[in-house]
Amino acid sequence: WIEAGFAASFGSVFEELGAEDVSDFADMDEEGIEDLKGQLTEAGANDAQVAKIVAAMKLSGEADEDAAILADAKAMQDAAAAKAKADAEAKAKAEAEAKAKL
Repeated sequence: WIEAGFAASFGSVFEELGAEDVSDFADMDEEGIEDLKGQLTEAGANDAQVAKIVAAMKLSGEADEDAAILADAKAMQDAAAAKAKADAEAKAKAEAEAKAKL
């Protein structure tokens, strides 16, 4: 819901801040947000435009962060499943070897 043309009008602000993608906004503290607001205003954004841009960046950053958390959780789940499978196979092998000795 960011208006068309915002990137052309205010993209330089994000370049100056060193923002490469929306994940850079997930960890932005209040001081960073205030700096962003000030730079957007200096670049000609009015209060409504600043509010829209900042809200969109926060939402995008949070969504990106949520996706990373979900990916980490999936990786941990996969690792736990692989470990459980390996443990079950090791147990079955040990039981088979014990039976063979009898």
